Amino acid sequence: MTTTGTAPKAEPKFKGQPVDGYSIVKTTAGFDQLAKTDATAEGAAWLTRCNAHGETTPADNRKAGRTLGSAAQRATWCRRCKAAAAKAAEPKAE
Repeated sequence: MTTTGTAPKAEPKFKGQPVDGYSIVKTTAGFDQLAKTDATAEGAAWLTRCNAHGETTPADNRKAGRTLGSAAQRATWCRRCKAAAAKAAEPKAE
């Protein structure tokens, strides 16, 4: 048996972690979709959370939340994903 010498990837830090007032409807490696548990409480009906950084953004509905969860969209609302995307886009020094 041969091994590649690479360690298995760690699970994202916030994946599957609860958010007060919300239940997790869908979880992926990059994002979670959360629905508000009490319709009369304040706050967005849906949230999308970046699992790498724990930041959330409101979503109009579940489909919009899936779109917001894509890597490209997370770079528009997650502060640290945005910084990482900007750094990756910088020209490499030779």
